[in-house]
Amino acid sequence: MTPRRAMAMIGLTLAGLVLVAPGRPARADACPAGEGTTVVVDFGDLGGGVRVGCAPSASTGFEALSQAGFSVTTLSSNPAFVCRIDGLPDPDSEDCVDTPPGDAFWSYWTADLGGTWSFNTSGAGGSIRGDLE
Repeated sequence: MTPRRAMAMIGLTLAGLVLVAPGRPARADACPAGEGTTVVVDFGDLGGGVRVGCAPSASTGFEALSQAGFSVTTLSSNPAFVCRIDGLPDPDSEDCVDTPPGDAFWSYWTADLGGTWSFNTSGAGGSIRGDLE
């Protein structure tokens, strides 16, 4: 892992959708500079606030979430889509079968250190690239 791979951000757009089996709690610290990928999950309107964890050797967003201690469940119809992170949203509001509507999904963001975040169309299945993801 290069020092440029410093942070990952999984953001929530509106009401985000994600299924999670109970997992270990995320480490509540960012990675030291150059020592992994920092993962930031913003639960937005789902409750749970913003949580941060460190993924020491991830090469994809899914690996980063797992290594940082976040539990992830994908859609049963398309495992490239995240449905729940750490149990949110709950199964009563999202069954994790089909792709969610455009106003209710987890989004993935990328930035250079000191730069502006931008939407990453590769999502959590893509390779970690640049400084911040």
